[in-house]
Amino acid sequence: MKKDMMPDNINFEIIDVMRFKRRCMAFDTCKRDFSVISCRIKGNAEFIYNNEVTLASPTKYLYIPSDIDYTQKSNGEEEIVCVHFKSDSDLYPKIISFDCNFPQMRENFLTLNDLWTKKKSGYTFKCKSIMYDILYNFHKIFNEGNILNSQQLISDSMEYIHSDYYKSDFSLSKAISLSNMSEAYFRRKFKDVYKMTPIKYIQILKVGHAKTLLQSCSYSIGEISQMCGFTEEKYFYTVFKKVTGQTPSEWKNTN
Repeated sequence: MKKDMMPDNINFEIIDVMRFKRRCMAFDTCKRDFSVISCRIKGNAEFIYNNEVTLASPTKYLYIPSDIDYTQKSNGEEEIVCVHFKSDSDLYPKIISFDCNFPQMRENFLTLNDLWTKKKSGYTFKCKSIMYDILYNFHKIFNEGNILNSQQLISDSMEYIHSDYYKSDFSLSKAISLSNMSEAYFRRKFKDVYKMTPIKYIQILKVGHAKTLLQSCSYSIGEISQMCGFTEEKYFYTVFKKVTGQTPSEWKNTN
């Protein structure tokens, strides 16, 4: 295998799956006998290895191989889903990040954490299945060069969408303007990359956020609707059921 290619197959064991928050930090990490992949729900960080800086953010998923020393830094609050695993070979010999903005990728990390936390019967099989799906997408992006030019063209818009999609003053028009292109051209480029319309993508993000809030059992349906940027509770119900096939209450009762 060439050193700049990822392996087509690895055997792995999941050691732990965690979801946590942390504030500004800077520290060194010594060699560990496991690899890490992570998804940031919120916040940005820098990872420094051999004087090379790799960025992690809500639009950049991170891979860290085993047995390396590195430094990590962040200047604000982060929320992270992190998977520790051992494998018979590293995906890549250094720290790398993946531009993978598909909502399903984030959902995979959240579902993996939920299954690992609840540990219901058969959870290890399901966790491994989801992990393979995550690794498949990493492999596809890295080895097939699936970071499309279209994705780069709309990257400023995507940063805004991921940071503000749940806010009451979120504006798709503002998101489009950040890429300096017409609405029609933006929508075409967006669909080239994500295989869906911007509206559907944003709805999936909002519903994913709503699921997290529902699981917290701390808010009413009306409060969650507002916290996800919906101006009308009825519309929140409509979108949630369209995306999940269930009402918010039905989903909460079965998860």
